[in-house]
Amino acid sequence: MTARTEHLAGAGGALLATDVCLPQGSGPHPAVLIRTSYGRTVHRAELRGWAARGFAAVAQDVRGRHGSTGEWRPYGDHEADDGTATVAWIRRQRWSDGRVVASGASYAAYCALVTAVAEDDGAGRPDAVIAAVPALGLAETAREPGGPERLWARAGWWAAHGDRPDSDPDALDRALARDPHLLEHLPVTALDDRLGRRLPSWRGVWADCRRGRLALRGSAAAVPLLAVGGTKDPFADDTVALWQGWGGPARLLLGPWDHRLTAVPRATGTASGGMSVAGTRYAGVPAAGTASAGMSAAGTASGGLPAAGRPIAGTRTAGGGKLDLGGLYVRWARAALAGRIAPDRRGTVALGASGRWYAVTAPDGRSADGADGGPDAMTAGPGGCAAGTGGDAEGCDAGTPGPGAGTIGSGAGIPRPGAGTIGSGAGTPGPGSGAVRAGAGTAGSGGGSAGADAGAAEPAVMLGRGVGGRPGSVGLLAREAGLTLPFGASSGLRPLHGAEFTADPDRPVRSDDLAVPLDGPADRCVLLTPPLPRPLDLVGPARARLTAVADTPAADWAVRVTVLAPDGRARPLAFGIVRRADPPGRPAAVTVPLGFLGDRLPAGARLRVEIAGHHFPAHARNPHTGEDPVTATRLTPSARTVHTRGSALHLPATARRRYAEPVPETCR
Repeated sequence: MTARTEHLAGAGGALLATDVCLPQGSGPHPAVLIRTSYGRTVHRAELRGWAARGFAAVAQDVRGRHGSTGEWRPYGDHEADDGTATVAWIRRQRWSDGRVVASGASYAAYCALVTAVAEDDGAGRPDAVIAAVPALGLAETAREPGGPERLWARAGWWAAHGDRPDSDPDALDRALARDPHLLEHLPVTALDDRLGRRLPSWRGVWADCRRGRLALRGSAAAVPLLAVGGTKDPFADDTVALWQGWGGPARLLLGPWDHRLTAVPRATGTASGGMSVAGTRYAGVPAAGTASAGMSAAGTASGGLPAAGRPIAGTRTAGGGKLDLGGLYVRWARAALAGRIAPDRRGTVALGASGRWYAVTAPDGRSADGADGGPDAMTAGPGGCAAGTGGDAEGCDAGTPGPGAGTIGSGAGIPRPGAGTIGSGAGTPGPGSGAVRAGAGTAGSGGGSAGADAGAAEPAVMLGRGVGGRPGSVGLLAREAGLTLPFGASSGLRPLHGAEFTADPDRPVRSDDLAVPLDGPADRCVLLTPPLPRPLDLVGPARARLTAVADTPAADWAVRVTVLAPDGRARPLAFGIVRRADPPGRPAAVTVPLGFLGDRLPAGARLRVEIAGHHFPAHARNPHTGEDPVTATRLTPSARTVHTRGSALHLPATARRRYAEPVPETCR
C-alpha cells in the first residue's frame, strides 16, 4: 500500500487537504471517499483497511477545518460543491477505475449524501453511498421534530468545533467545571459569552427551522444507499426517513447502538441517546486497528474498517456470531458497484441486545407514522420549530441516560417511610384483569374510563388476559397494528403519582437522572404497567397520546418510558418531546412521538411512563411565557393535568417472527 497527501483546489481558492491510500498493484481500483470535519488523520487506519481490500481510499478535511483552508460553515452549500469536485478529481486519476463510494458517519454522512444528490452533470456524483448515523442538516441536529431545542448536544458540539479550524473536545466540560450552572443561565443565545471564546455562529444555530430537505432530495437519487443507525441514536428517525424515501436501492441496518455506534452505556449528563456531546471522534474512533469497547459495531468514526482486516467487535447476530460492520461495508460496496443490490428498500433492525435481527421492508404508500399497521411502515415525517396544536411529527431522541435508581417502590408505588425516590422493589398492581379493547372507551375493574384517543380510529388490540394473560398482568394479543396500553386501566398503565403536577423551569425534570422523587410537590405524572407475562418484541415507531391541560400559553410535553426488569434494574426504552401552544386551561389531545424502537422486553418486566414539562439539560427549558426559549430571560411555572380518558401508550409490538441475518439481507 502507498499513502500520500494531496491538496486539491476548491472553489474560492480553498485548498482541501486529502489523504490517499492505494492498494498494492497497478490498478485501476474502485475508490471510497470520506469527507470529514473531525480530522482526516483519524481515518488513516480505516484507509489502510479499505486499501487492503482493493479500494483506493481517500479521506479529506472539509474546507476551513484542520488541514484545509477556507471558511467552514457547518452544513453550508460548499460541502456539495467540494464533494462533487473531489469525486470528479478521483475519476481523473490513473489509479481510479471511475467507480466511487461516498462514505461517512454523522457530519461526514451529510457530506457524502449532499454529494450524491448534488445538481451535477454526473462526473461529480458517487456511484453508491454509505451513511452512518447521518446528521441531515442544521435544523435536524438543533431541534427535535416537535420543536424543542437540543441544548446539551448542540452546546457541546459548538463549543468543541464551532467557529474554529481545529477541535477542543473538552471545551464544554471545562466550562461546566468553572460554572456547573452554565446551561441554566439565560438567554441561551448568550452561551458563547460564558464559554470564554467567540462563537459568532451560535445564535444562527436556532434560526433554521426547515427540516427534511436532504431526505426529500434523496427521493430523486438513483444510486444505492446503505443507511446505518442505532435505535439509541437521537438521529434514528432521520436515518429511517432517509432510507424510507430514498429513490434508488436502499438498505437499512439499525442496531442497538447510540450515535457512537456502540451499545455501551455512556456516563454523560444527557439523555441524547448516548450521542457524543463534544469530541473530535464524534461517532467513536478507537485506536487504530482496535475495536471499540463493549458491544461496539464499529472500529472507526464511520463504522469502518480495522487496519489489519480482522473483524471488529459487534453485537450478536441471530446466529450468535459478531457483526463485522467493516466487512459488511466492503461486501455491500462491492455488490453496489457491481449492480447486485436489488432495486427495493429493505433492512434489518436489532431487537435490543437479544442477538435477534428483524427483517423490514419499506413499501410505497405507507403513512409517515406507521399508523396503517405495523413496523414495516417506518418513516419520520418532517416537523418544524414553531409550537403547534398537532403532535404527529416523529420524535428523534430515542434514548435516555444509563441505568439509575429508577425502579418502582413497594405498595403500588408508595415509598417506604422516609424514602425520597421510587426505590427498587415490588409495586404490584391490585387484582383484576380488566380486559380492555383499545378505542372501546371503558376499562375493566378499577380502571374507570380509559378509551384510547377519543375520535382516533385505533386498531383493536386486546389487553388483559389476551394471549398468555393472567390476572394482574398485561395481556399480549399483539397484532401487527401494535399494542395499546390505555391510561387508568388495571391491565394498561396505572397512575401512581402526579396526575396534577407543576412543570417549573427553575426545578426542571432532569434528563440525566432516572430516579423519580415522590417527596414534595409533584413535578411529573408517573404511571406503571403490570408485569409482562412473556417476552415482547418491538419494531417500529412508538407514540404516546395524551389528553392533557396546561395553564400557560406555551408548553412542552416530554414522555420518558423506562423498562423495569424483574431484578430491579432500570433502563431507558423510549423518549419524546413536543412543543404546544394550546388554549390555556382547556384539555387538548397531544401526540408525543417516542422514536423508532427495536427491542425485546423480557417476561416479568414492567414499563414506567413519566410525563413532564421539561427534559433538561438535554433540551432547553420552555419558559411558558410564549417567548422563544433560546432568547427568553424570564421563566414561569406551568400547572399541568393528565387525564386518563383518551390517553394511551402505543407500542410497535409484533407477533410475526421475521428474523434475518443482517449481512446477507443487507447485501442482496
